Amino acid sequence: RHGRELRMDTPAGLTAFYANLQDEVRHLVATGHRVYLVLMPAADAAFAPQNMIRRRLTGFTVNRNVLKGEPVAALAAAGAAINRRLRAIAAATGAKTLNPLPDVCSPGPICSAFYDHGRPKFVDGLHLTPKFVAHHIHIFDRLLTGPGGTG
Repeated sequence: RHGRELRMDTPAGLTAFYANLQDEVRHLVATGHRVYLVLMPAADAAFAPQNMIRRRLTGFTVNRNVLKGEPVAALAAAGAAINRRLRAIAAATGAKTLNPLPDVCSPGPICSAFYDHGRPKFVDGLHLTPKFVAHHIHIFDRLLTGPGGTG
């Protein structure tokens, strides 16, 4: 690549990233590949296990706010700008989108950071634990077991 590298934390860098993604997706679709863009899952710094407990010299305290969960609407709003761009790319290229938010949060209005009686869903504020994914994320099931899948 020639020229100056663009940083992802700048508007120009983000614009270039999404333009490049759209070009790549368009190429893959044009060459007969099925392309799926995964929308933003639940993401919140409060979900990171390291933010759930505060260690002190005399012991530890649990962050009570994390036990309440986060409103699903707030999590969806936080990822809305990214999801708009991904949906626009899908519409322009013929790719499909997959939304992991319902699998991560369930259909209720509150998204918990925990599953199965207190096990954390997240490794950090964005990434899910492999065990949670294996047992609770189903958006890929039809791709793997349906027509054309490997199952």
